[in-house]
Amino acid sequence: MQNFILEATKTTPFVRLSAADGVFEIKGKSHSEDSLGFFRRIIEQLAQYQSAQPKLTADIFLEYFNTSSAKCLFDVTKALEKIQDKGYDVEVNWFYEEDDMDMIEIGEDYADLSDVKFNFIGVREEEFQEQLDQLEIHYEYKPKSTSKFMTVPLGKLNRLGGTA
Repeated sequence: MQNFILEATKTTPFVRLSAADGVFEIKGKSHSEDSLGFFRRIIEQLAQYQSAQPKLTADIFLEYFNTSSAKCLFDVTKALEKIQDKGYDVEVNWFYEEDDMDMIEIGEDYADLSDVKFNFIGVREEEFQEQLDQLEIHYEYKPKSTSKFMTVPLGKLNRLGGTA
């Protein structure tokens, strides 16, 4: 299985699934108008997961997600359960800002509804923001010379004269 990566956008999180490393990451914000379409690709990749690594560690580091993303994240936990049912040791690290009680409660709800082990890791606001600042957010940009959209990092978008 090859690495699966979705770059972060203004409305979707960064996602990485690496069978070679036994790592699954979701970082950023998730408030897409098409959460089902976005998460469908992730769930399909999780359904195909095979690795020589006996353990899969899922690091979930979300600043915000909307209601439709919440349902999709529940579906992700169910997909992780299916991987566990195949004999892999699956563990979720649920990162949250130390004072974000809503994010803790949501994570606890997922843990209660899942057979996968959850670890809750409180992070100081500054550290949490540092993690998010590392993401290279991609934006849709439509050059004047074409009718097609392209996805580019914010730094390149600014050089091209576009706006986020």
